[in-house]
Amino acid sequence: MLTDSERARLETRLAAWNVRLHAWGLDGLTAALLEAAEPFSLIGAQVLYVAQPTLGLFVPVESVGRWARLLEDPANLAWLRARLTASGEGDV
Repeated sequence: MLTDSERARLETRLAAWNVRLHAWGLDGLTAALLEAAEPFSLIGAQVLYVAQPTLGLFVPVESVGRWARLLEDPANLAWLRARLTASGEGDV
């Protein structure tokens, strides 16, 4: 489960991604892909946990763990999908 501070960190990054996806017209595709991939999210989280030491060479280990925790909880995935597919900055 993501803590409030972890959600706050992701919130800023996701808001920027949302603006880009909306500008490129990819917000609908993003929503469809996130929904289609949801059954595999737990497997993705486990892959991130296993690969965390190696990925830590390229990105902060805490960031990899944060994304793994996000993927393993359906409520977090719904939160992610809502942030990435909001129609405007007022919706985020």
